[in-house]
Amino acid sequence: MTRKQFNHISIIIFLLFNNSLIGQTNKPYELLNRVKENISSKNIHYKFIIENNLQDKNSSINGSLYLSNEKYVLLTDDIEQIFDGVKTYTIIHENEEIIIDNKENSILSLKPNILFDFIDDKYKLSIISTSENMSIVKAEDKNNPSQFYEISINLNNLSIISIKQESIEVQYSNIFKTISYSNNLALPLSFFKFDKEKYKDYYLSILD
Repeated sequence: MTRKQFNHISIIIFLLFNNSLIGQTNKPYELLNRVKENISSKNIHYKFIIENNLQDKNSSINGSLYLSNEKYVLLTDDIEQIFDGVKTYTIIHENEEIIIDNKENSILSLKPNILFDFIDDKYKLSIISTSENMSIVKAEDKNNPSQFYEISINLNNLSIISIKQESIEVQYSNIFKTISYSNNLALPLSFFKFDKEKYKDYYLSILD
């Protein structure tokens, strides 16, 4: 997979939390805020699949995400991405290239707190479906109504089942789905640090 192809992939990251239970609510801002309040700083591991549909071209990505507070490590067959709390390191194995960037300009739009970006005046939130165990929150971009997200929330354990991104204007969708989840992992601090010695033959590309 080439760097150009990666630039077309907008990865939607989900967060899972397993603290106190939550009751049904018809207030989407309150629901997302109550999920946010349950953020844990424990080391977490997610197995996921991203299904992408762009201009009649379907693709999928399987991978793992290790998360510790804001730091994370993303692993797929073609790419690794490390955020050490300051910089993002995107390692593209096919090109033997490493792109070093800052938090705001992550190559794959991978931000562990992306769910809570929706709690903002930029988005109009509504609950479009609810049942005993699940609610679906729709987040519409006020400046671009054709682009929206649907966030499926498990009300029993405050987990995010999936996040779907759609754009009517350019006709694409991304769906991030949970395969498995675990927490309380014993990970060394060095796990979330980029080790240049492992990639001596790789080209470094530093973005401003």
